[in-house]
Amino acid sequence: MTNTHSALTIVVVAVVSCCCLSPLGIGVSARNLEPMSTGAMVKLLGGASSPQNSITKRSIFDPSCKGFYNREIFQKLNRVCDDCYNLYRDASVGVKCKSDCFGNPVFEQCLYDLLRQNEAEDFSKIIRTLGK
Repeated sequence: MTNTHSALTIVVVAVVSCCCLSPLGIGVSARNLEPMSTGAMVKLLGGASSPQNSITKRSIFDPSCKGFYNREIFQKLNRVCDDCYNLYRDASVGVKCKSDCFGNPVFEQCLYDLLRQNEAEDFSKIIRTLGK
């Protein structure tokens, strides 16, 4: 290997390394981060730590939704918030998206961020039905 080729390889590696580093610290890249487990998420959000209080049970019912209840529709709305959480990996996004029975600006922004703005009016009608 020539000196020019070695120097070029080192420069390329250095540039790629600098571009992939996250603000979390030197040597930590976003692709090395693991998704948070359900138990860790519940603890982070201040939920009960008992195994009976699972996310799947809580995702089926929301006490802030006082109107018409349909499990399939609720799961569809919940999926938008879950996808938004997966997009940003920020627990507060997931929590705020679901607040006030999905009738909040964060849910609407999530639709746009997930490129589902064409469904915004349909979701708005569903949310009004659930929130009554």
